[in-house]
Amino acid sequence: MAALQVFATDYKYLTFQKKDGDESSLLLSGLKLSFNSGVLTASQSGTKTTYQVVDLAKMYFSETATAIQSLQDPRTAVSLQGSSLQINAPAGTLSRVFDASGKLVMSTTISPNGTPAHVDLLLPGIYVVKAGKQTLKILVK
Repeated sequence: MAALQVFATDYKYLTFQKKDGDESSLLLSGLKLSFNSGVLTASQSGTKTTYQVVDLAKMYFSETATAIQSLQDPRTAVSLQGSSLQINAPAGTLSRVFDASGKLVMSTTISPNGTPAHVDLLLPGIYVVKAGKQTLKILVK
């Protein structure tokens, strides 16, 4: 029987999964972790990210980053309340929502007056939202 050896250096990211299902990944390069009074602090290049330890479900090493990334266009915003999704983006922006299998659930173009697009009654699951050049992952509970 052969043993499999795995090292943290085999991976690029440390991923934090919270009990509510939210995930975020940080590059391992230069990452320093500290714990104090129930708070985990991840420091990297002068930037600090904190997590309440009681809110974390697990931490694991991964080869790719996961979770919602920062939006590159500050005029594009996606908000989720319950099962209702609102997409705010510049007028004329094509917005699409895909389910976890890649099936297109909804496609719309933001109206010329900039009225946000609404998607109601999404079933629980993971969705990918593409609005213009922005792509993010959302979790509907």
